[in-house]
Amino acid sequence: MERRLTCKAMAVLCCISLIDCINFTMLIPYVDELVAHVLGRPPGDPGISIWVSVLVGSYALCEVLFSPMWGMLADRFGRRPVLLVGLAGSAAASLLMGLADSYPAALAARLLDGFFCGNECVANTYLGELVDSENEARAFGILGVVFSFGLFLGPVLGGGLARPASWESQVFAGTLFERHPFLLANLLFACLVVAVFLLGAAALKETRGHEPASGLLRSDEAIDAQRRQALLPQGRRLWQLLIASSLLCGYIAARLNSFILVSSLPRTLHGLGISSQEFAGVQACAAFMLALNQTTCYGWLVRKVGNHTGYAVGLLWTIAITLPMPFYYMGTDANPSEVVRLLPITGWQATSQLGFGIAFPLCTVLVNKECTARNRAVVNGWCGSLNALARGLGPELAGALVHLGCSLETPDLRLGRYLPFYANLVPAAVSAILVLHQRPRSRDSDGSTACELGTQPNELS
Repeated sequence: MERRLTCKAMAVLCCISLIDCINFTMLIPYVDELVAHVLGRPPGDPGISIWVSVLVGSYALCEVLFSPMWGMLADRFGRRPVLLVGLAGSAAASLLMGLADSYPAALAARLLDGFFCGNECVANTYLGELVDSENEARAFGILGVVFSFGLFLGPVLGGGLARPASWESQVFAGTLFERHPFLLANLLFACLVVAVFLLGAAALKETRGHEPASGLLRSDEAIDAQRRQALLPQGRRLWQLLIASSLLCGYIAARLNSFILVSSLPRTLHGLGISSQEFAGVQACAAFMLALNQTTCYGWLVRKVGNHTGYAVGLLWTIAITLPMPFYYMGTDANPSEVVRLLPITGWQATSQLGFGIAFPLCTVLVNKECTARNRAVVNGWCGSLNALARGLGPELAGALVHLGCSLETPDLRLGRYLPFYANLVPAAVSAILVLHQRPRSRDSDGSTACELGTQPNELS
């Protein structure tokens, strides 16, 4: 049984996290074309929008429903087999998606992919059982950076390899890849998943411990308490952290969707009309800042103020730089240069990653600190389910607020479009307050609090 974090284990977990994020985002660039293709409709047909929403939302729905189940299975059968089963399922579902020639087939492949969605929560569980107080913040920070990197790599992989016969006809014309124009991206992704599966099978060791037999009969109340703990997270502090985590995920998703919708408003509506290529450039700068954050202020801040205060500082930073939101867009719109005009909103999006790069991994650290060896996988499963629910609802609410705000604008006052940015600060503030409320009185009590709640310190082999 592995109980020590090694570079080999960390590398495998990073690969699993990257695969998990690419799996979710790879479909986004070509989903409209895919649905039009399988329905026999022309690209851009507005009638396919509802079917696009169903296909995209089916993954999140399965993640909400089945993440707790994978946590329970990880507690029952072990972390390693559940991770490997999830990888195998993702590879199979990706191939089925690439070969789909009808909408029911594509939807079935996406539902199957969503069913095997437990790797994120189980990977967090696995890592939580290997780290100690010295390396937990950095380890979860690295995992968060890798996951965020997948947010940018996934769309590049999916969009860049779609319809290969149209950009390399000499190689792909008349082949299987012309009949199935979205197979190449999914096939390459499946190969990557298989490679990670083989790496995990060779390198990962089981971390789930076994309770020593006491030889004593337990009371019915003790048995019932253990059963409840195996199904649902227990304790007010833990549920506060789970709510804070879901609010954070909803905040990030809604904020990104608001940014995309407002920035892409056409110039006829006094918008910026930013293209998808320009969005890619902005997001690339944000990804660079996210990686830079992990090597600079993240570790220093955690050592200086601790996990709880560090989490709140990260969110408060994103709130503070969002308050002057209209001025970023005014500065962008006032500059005629196609490159220079993007600097204000690029700077805002990039510097925001300083806050998110601190808050996101620390939230996972705090949740795992409140777990015991017995309920860690179940708790992370429920955490993944609630996070997925928030990621699904956040963008929808943001889109509705953008529409409402634009409808309230007048020719002399065009500030309604910024309504979702300010409304979105409410869940961010609530999340920060929930975590700050649990802050220990001194940094020395940070570790003892977890022990008092039953967290077992990791054994070093």
